[in-house]
Amino acid sequence: PPRSTLFPYTTLFRSYFPQVSADQHGTLGLDLKRAVFTDGQPHGFDGRIELRDLRQAGAHPLELGSYRVDFDGKVESNGQSVGQLHDLGGPFAVEGTVTLLPPNGYSVQGLITGRTPDAERLVRNEIALGAPPDTHGRTAFGFEGTF
Repeated sequence: PPRSTLFPYTTLFRSYFPQVSADQHGTLGLDLKRAVFTDGQPHGFDGRIELRDLRQAGAHPLELGSYRVDFDGKVESNGQSVGQLHDLGGPFAVEGTVTLLPPNGYSVQGLITGRTPDAERLVRNEIALGAPPDTHGRTAFGFEGTF
Protein backbone atom coordinates (compact mmCIF):
# COMPACT_ATOMS: atom_id res chain seq x y z
CA PRO A 1 0.00 0.00 0.00
CA PRO A 2 1.11 3.60 -0.59
CA ARG A 3 2.82 5.32 2.30
CA SER A 4 3.29 8.97 3.01
CA THR A 5 6.49 9.91 4.83
CA LEU A 6 8.10 13.22 5.85
CA PHE A 7 11.84 13.77 6.25
CA PRO A 8 13.89 16.79 7.24
CA TYR A 9 15.08 18.15 3.89
CA THR A 10 18.77 18.13 4.79
CA THR A 11 18.74 14.53 6.05
CA LEU A 12 17.49 12.69 2.96
CA PHE A 13 17.84 15.21 0.13
CA ARG A 14 21.49 15.99 0.84
CA SER A 15 22.34 12.27 0.86
CA TYR A 16 21.57 12.27 -2.89
CA PHE A 17 22.52 15.88 -3.61
CA PRO A 18 25.64 16.68 -1.54
CA GLN A 19 26.12 19.92 -3.49
CA VAL A 20 23.02 21.40 -1.81
CA SER A 21 23.97 24.02 0.76
CA ALA A 22 23.78 23.02 4.41
CA ASP A 23 22.06 26.40 4.92
CA GLN A 24 18.96 25.19 3.05
CA HIS A 25 16.17 23.75 5.17
CA GLY A 26 12.68 22.37 4.58
CA THR A 27 10.65 19.19 4.67
CA LEU A 28 10.80 16.45 2.06
CA GLY A 29 7.53 14.54 1.70
CA LEU A 30 7.20 11.23 -0.12
CA ASP A 31 3.84 9.76 -1.12
CA LEU A 32 4.86 6.89 -3.38
CA LYS A 33 3.04 3.80 -4.60
CA ARG A 34 6.31 2.50 -5.99
CA ALA A 35 9.98 3.50 -6.06
CA VAL A 36 12.56 1.76 -8.23
CA PHE A 37 16.27 2.01 -7.43
CA THR A 38 19.08 0.53 -9.51
CA ASP A 39 22.45 0.21 -7.79
CA GLY A 40 21.20 2.61 -5.11
CA GLN A 41 20.17 5.29 -7.61
CA PRO A 42 16.56 6.39 -8.26
CA HIS A 43 15.30 4.97 -11.54
CA GLY A 44 11.55 5.56 -11.41
CA PHE A 45 8.71 6.60 -9.15
CA ASP A 46 4.96 6.28 -9.09
CA GLY A 47 3.57 8.97 -6.84
CA ARG A 48 4.40 12.37 -5.45
CA ILE A 49 7.50 14.02 -3.98
CA GLU A 50 7.07 17.33 -2.17
CA LEU A 51 9.65 19.78 -0.93
CA ARG A 52 7.84 22.02 1.55
CA ASP A 53 8.80 25.29 3.18
CA LEU A 54 12.23 25.43 1.57
CA ARG A 55 14.30 28.28 2.95
CA GLN A 56 17.84 29.54 2.82
CA ALA A 57 19.34 30.37 6.24
CA GLY A 58 22.63 32.06 7.00
CA ALA A 59 23.91 35.49 6.00
CA HIS A 60 21.22 36.00 3.32
CA PRO A 61 18.01 34.31 4.55
CA LEU A 62 15.40 33.71 1.88
CA GLU A 63 12.06 31.91 1.68
CA LEU A 64 12.16 29.68 -1.41
CA GLY A 65 8.66 28.14 -1.36
CA SER A 66 7.17 24.66 -1.69
CA TYR A 67 7.23 22.38 -4.73
CA ARG A 68 5.80 19.07 -5.91
CA VAL A 69 6.83 16.54 -8.55
CA ASP A 70 4.25 13.99 -9.73
CA PHE A 71 5.58 10.81 -11.36
CA ASP A 72 3.20 8.49 -13.21
CA GLY A 73 5.26 5.33 -12.76
CA LYS A 74 6.25 5.04 -16.42
CA VAL A 75 9.83 4.45 -17.44
CA GLU A 76 10.49 5.23 -21.10
CA SER A 77 12.31 2.80 -23.41
CA ASN A 78 15.48 4.91 -23.02
CA GLY A 79 15.31 4.40 -19.24
CA GLN A 80 14.17 7.93 -18.44
CA SER A 81 11.36 8.70 -16.00
CA VAL A 82 9.69 12.13 -16.21
CA GLY A 83 7.80 13.89 -13.44
CA GLN A 84 5.70 17.05 -13.63
CA LEU A 85 7.03 19.88 -11.44
CA HIS A 86 4.98 22.76 -10.04
CA ASP A 87 5.03 25.08 -7.08
CA LEU A 88 2.69 24.86 -4.11
CA GLY A 89 2.92 28.54 -3.27
CA GLY A 90 5.64 30.86 -2.15
CA PRO A 91 7.65 33.58 -3.83
CA PHE A 92 8.11 31.74 -7.16
CA ALA A 93 5.59 30.40 -9.67
CA VAL A 94 7.23 27.30 -11.21
CA GLU A 95 6.13 24.68 -13.70
CA GLY A 96 8.25 22.17 -15.55
CA THR A 97 9.66 18.66 -15.51
CA VAL A 98 12.12 16.59 -13.53
CA THR A 99 13.68 13.80 -15.59
CA LEU A 100 15.59 10.90 -14.07
CA LEU A 101 18.39 10.06 -16.50
CA PRO A 102 20.09 6.66 -16.39
CA PRO A 103 22.35 5.60 -14.87
CA ASN A 104 22.51 8.29 -12.16
CA GLY A 105 21.52 11.68 -13.54
CA TYR A 106 18.68 14.14 -13.43
CA SER A 107 17.51 17.16 -15.39
CA VAL A 108 15.17 19.91 -14.22
CA GLN A 109 13.63 22.16 -16.89
CA GLY A 110 10.86 24.69 -16.54
CA LEU A 111 9.47 28.18 -16.38
CA ILE A 112 9.72 30.48 -13.37
CA THR A 113 8.20 33.82 -12.39
CA GLY A 114 8.70 35.81 -9.23
CA ARG A 115 5.50 36.58 -7.34
CA THR A 116 7.05 39.50 -5.46
CA PRO A 117 9.41 42.25 -6.66
CA ASP A 118 12.28 40.70 -4.66
CA ALA A 119 11.58 37.24 -6.09
CA GLU A 120 11.36 38.59 -9.64
CA ARG A 121 14.65 40.44 -9.14
CA LEU A 122 16.23 37.14 -8.03
CA VAL A 123 14.82 35.41 -11.12
CA ARG A 124 16.27 38.11 -13.41
CA ASN A 125 19.68 38.49 -11.74
CA GLU A 126 20.49 35.01 -10.38
CA ILE A 127 18.41 32.41 -12.19
CA ALA A 128 17.92 33.81 -15.70
CA LEU A 129 21.16 35.82 -15.73
CA GLY A 130 19.45 38.69 -17.54
CA ALA A 131 17.51 36.61 -20.08
CA PRO A 132 14.21 38.27 -21.01
CA PRO A 133 10.91 36.66 -19.98
CA ASP A 134 8.42 35.30 -22.51
CA THR A 135 5.21 37.17 -23.37
CA HIS A 136 3.56 35.76 -20.21
CA GLY A 137 6.37 36.99 -17.94
CA ARG A 138 7.86 33.52 -17.43
CA THR A 139 11.56 32.77 -17.71
CA ALA A 140 13.02 29.44 -18.80
CA PHE A 141 15.43 27.74 -16.41
CA GLY A 142 17.19 24.41 -16.24
CA PHE A 143 19.91 22.49 -14.50
CA GLU A 144 21.31 18.97 -14.56
CA GLY A 145 23.39 16.87 -12.25
CA THR A 146 24.16 13.43 -10.91
CA PHE A 147 23.19 11.59 -7.75
